[in-house]
Amino acid sequence: MTGLLVVSSIALMGARFRGCEGAERPPDEVTLPETMGGCLVDADCVSMDMCLELACAAGTCVETGLLIDGDGDRYAPVPCGNDCDDTNATVFPGATELCDGLDQDCDMRIDEGAPGIRSEGLTQGMLSAELVGMAENFAAVGVAADGTVGAFLIGSDSTESPFVVLEATSDPGTQVAAARDAGELNVVVAGGDGEPRLYVLVEAGGTLSVSGPTSIVPDTDIRLMDLALFGGQRWFVFDTLSGARVLARGMDERIMLTRGEQRPLLATDGRLVAVTEGDQIVRFFRADGTVAGEQMLPGAFGFEGLTSGDGFVYAAYDDGFDHALTQVTIDDFSTPVTAPFGDRSDRVAIHFASPRLMVTRSTPTSVGAWLFDATLTTYEATFVMDQITPFTSPPETLSPATNGADLSAIFGTYGLSDQASIAILDCR
Repeated sequence: MTGLLVVSSIALMGARFRGCEGAERPPDEVTLPETMGGCLVDADCVSMDMCLELACAAGTCVETGLLIDGDGDRYAPVPCGNDCDDTNATVFPGATELCDGLDQDCDMRIDEGAPGIRSEGLTQGMLSAELVGMAENFAAVGVAADGTVGAFLIGSDSTESPFVVLEATSDPGTQVAAARDAGELNVVVAGGDGEPRLYVLVEAGGTLSVSGPTSIVPDTDIRLMDLALFGGQRWFVFDTLSGARVLARGMDERIMLTRGEQRPLLATDGRLVAVTEGDQIVRFFRADGTVAGEQMLPGAFGFEGLTSGDGFVYAAYDDGFDHALTQVTIDDFSTPVTAPFGDRSDRVAIHFASPRLMVTRSTPTSVGAWLFDATLTTYEATFVMDQITPFTSPPETLSPATNGADLSAIFGTYGLSDQASIAILDCR
């Protein structure tokens, strides 16, 4: 019996063990080389490394796997490896992304490159356009490559309806703003020497019928603008060439605001309408046009830095290091969250894609998009450039929208190249 204990002690002393303290961590995908030393039973092979499991095989201690690998995918979580979900065998570093809202490859991005997200070039070229979500389809409204102003529908399968011409224009500064309420699409066109013209479009049987134009405000020097439908009225905000910012309710009521560097934007939290004033202020109005309150953000608005939400509005602003995202009410704004993957020079736009917030970032060479949850706590999906555009160069302008079926899409225009594209985010 004593001799057996001596043999066991000698065998254990001769075995190669890895200590936890200061030891090099094994790679995520573990190879299983033999371990020097003899043994009689598995109990003789007691590993001092919390990450490795030893067993006795034919008198030799060998590494048989990871002590920490809950899902059996041969990848361990921290501190033994980089598996970001040890309960799901499809999730590990280097895994193929699936269209399921999970981060399969553990790179902190979700669904990027996954099948089921597609972008397609459209036959209708657009110099500039705004995408609006309809009941089931999307409406692209803007200036076509031939200089006409019009709109067309895009289905969830990327099919296009005929282009409906609203008017012809030769003014390169033509501005178009659009908003939907129930089944009607309101489109305002400004440019040339005349007053802004309002068109009302109705979707029926997969096509658009048009009425108008009618005048919306008696102004002719409009530079940039936005349109919102709230409280049974049209709200219209615009910057003038003379340097003012004007908020209008109908033809007669006008509220003068301070103009900022970015174009004016309107949003609503469901109870109030919000407008960007100056470079940092979100001002709230009641349906009767009276002021409800305002919030000053810590930095200047980002490009397309205001959008509607449920019970609040979202804002994006420059915090001095990057672009920050926050929920804004008349009482306060939430703790800011940094927009993912970019720097201060990017153009950051936000859009409420119910029940999430969509954030797009674009540079002259690349573009990306992310879906955050409504609280901005985490982002739930990532879309990379080849999912947003089928072309080799990024879009010059991006316009996201969500339709009545909660399907999101991103419309891209490419300047004078006479191209347009649609990215349907159908894996969400």
